[in-house]
Amino acid sequence: MNTEEQTSKEATEFVTERDRDAWAVIRGYVYQVDLTITRWLELQSGQILELERGEDIDLIGQSLATALDPDKRLLEQIKHRMQPVSLRTASVIIALACAVEHRNANPELNLEFRYTTNAQITTERVSLINPSGAALTMWEEIRQGHLSATIQIQYLSQITRLTHPNSC
Repeated sequence: MNTEEQTSKEATEFVTERDRDAWAVIRGYVYQVDLTITRWLELQSGQILELERGEDIDLIGQSLATALDPDKRLLEQIKHRMQPVSLRTASVIIALACAVEHRNANPELNLEFRYTTNAQITTERVSLINPSGAALTMWEEIRQGHLSATIQIQYLSQITRLTHPNSC
């Protein structure tokens, strides 16, 4: 290619001012599809999967024990992230807000919530709790139910302080 042809080609190339790389979005969809397949393969008798109903994946367990036991619905949000997450990460805050919204809209249902991510847990930027402890780690320890009542109350108090609007 001679210099004149090269200059002409450069002058007609399309230029865009914004990043239009869809890699992260596509990776997020692939991550969600992979987890959906895993959840489907793990289904037990009496369980149903619903996709994009309450959240990304809803696992509905129909109680076979008695008519008095309500069905349990596990609503799962799935997020692929390149950065670590904390209790102050936007996607985590949105997941918590959605959980509150679902509880308010369905007070009679037995709802559980799961936030699934590939991201590591990090401590909050300005931790009001313990510089060595991440609030999401405390949250998970509370969820697992292995803490004494005293420690659980301390953790809940610290998480409440952290999530209070005046703590930002």
